[in-house]
Amino acid sequence: MCKPGEGSADQADENIPGLVSAKAPGTPARRSLWEPVEHPVTNVLYAIIGVSSVVLWIIDCPLSTRPCSILFKPLTDSKKVQAFFGKLRLPYVWAERALTKIMFKDPGDTAHMRLLLYVWFVVVPFHVYLHYVYQWGYDLKTVGMMIALSTVNYGPSFATAKAFFGLIHLEGHAAWRGGLMKRPFWFLERSAEWMWTPIQGALPEGPRTFHVCMHHKYFNNLDDLTCTLFYDRASKKDFFLKFMPRMYVLRTLGFGMLYHFYLKKSWKNFKRQVVAMVWVYAQVALAALLQPTWLPVIHMLAMQLVYTMFYFVNEWGMHAFIDPLESNNPFLEKNTTILPDTNYQSEAYHLSHHAKNTSYAAKDKYKEQKFYEVEVNTDKNRRQYNCFSGMVYLDLFKKLMKADFDSLAEHLVLSKNVEMSHKEKVELLKRRTRKFDYRSYTQEFLESRGFYGPLMHVE
Repeated sequence: MCKPGEGSADQADENIPGLVSAKAPGTPARRSLWEPVEHPVTNVLYAIIGVSSVVLWIIDCPLSTRPCSILFKPLTDSKKVQAFFGKLRLPYVWAERALTKIMFKDPGDTAHMRLLLYVWFVVVPFHVYLHYVYQWGYDLKTVGMMIALSTVNYGPSFATAKAFFGLIHLEGHAAWRGGLMKRPFWFLERSAEWMWTPIQGALPEGPRTFHVCMHHKYFNNLDDLTCTLFYDRASKKDFFLKFMPRMYVLRTLGFGMLYHFYLKKSWKNFKRQVVAMVWVYAQVALAALLQPTWLPVIHMLAMQLVYTMFYFVNEWGMHAFIDPLESNNPFLEKNTTILPDTNYQSEAYHLSHHAKNTSYAAKDKYKEQKFYEVEVNTDKNRRQYNCFSGMVYLDLFKKLMKADFDSLAEHLVLSKNVEMSHKEKVELLKRRTRKFDYRSYTQEFLESRGFYGPLMHVE
């Protein structure tokens, strides 16, 4: 068994081909394109965006999810209602499974079929009616309609939103493997992404082009727009007033993604990004033209902020822990958080998802599980993975914002052949969440450990 620090840093570099020691001479690190720039104007702008997002989150969460829970709990608890829907459930399930077999390549994707039906026949019609037909006014009825749309989008305890994020994530990865739908239904490919994400204020093409061609390609390194390494991951200020507002401008609004594809001369992805931005902003402009007030536009912008907060709260936890001096495979799991619990949200094989760029489809789960078991349980370098149990990413984020390392240490799952005391766990987690001063290392060192350059090839 090894103690923390053994088999790490320069002591184990010789075991991994291509790694460069941090002590080796070399050229100074080049400046990262996405390194945050401190300026009074941007600082004030980001502070306004950050505070507004927090306020909207505080207001919108209980208004969106609480009424849904209050409304449906008495219904679901009613024996008469249960009996009524019990009679309808079986024929509906049969129809759902039949549609899945007819339309999907994977006949086991019934959960995704269910979500698509909800998008096509509930979410989109309600969105069209509310923003382009219903006339908004300064009255309680309009407030009720806004709450109703948020409830339709998010569901109780954000369960619907979580499911939709899973679906568009799957659609984005599946697009690089021939898609989810059978050939006669190709026109419905990624329909949730193009029909649901604009209602949330997000851009289509985010899952296929940005998520895969940026986040997976560079894997949260210094070439990734969403890189968390520039920040203290246990700092409220760094998340709410720096990282999240930047992501709203660069990621949610699409300008950073557009700039990246322009610099890389990736014109195919550049055009995709332009089309996605036009599609979303045209919907906002149409609402402004058809409505007597600017309330629908303000509502859409507010949903953008809530979406950004919701999305990057999870991303922050997924890529929060890293120590540049620890030696292991630098291209796969340097800062991936793993939650190996068997709950619907945990994404238990986040490590293999990045390592193999799997699609999260049901057919990939077995491969992911085998990879996870082999890589983690037979780790030759005795690395302590960022593996936690008994929580979901939101729990992880809350503990990071409180800098509650004692609680995080209690949930940390020790890797095979690793021994640590509670105090050593706390020190390890503190070290891995500190801001990464990449300029103190050489370019050769950073490249050898995967902090620069693509870690997978996809265009």
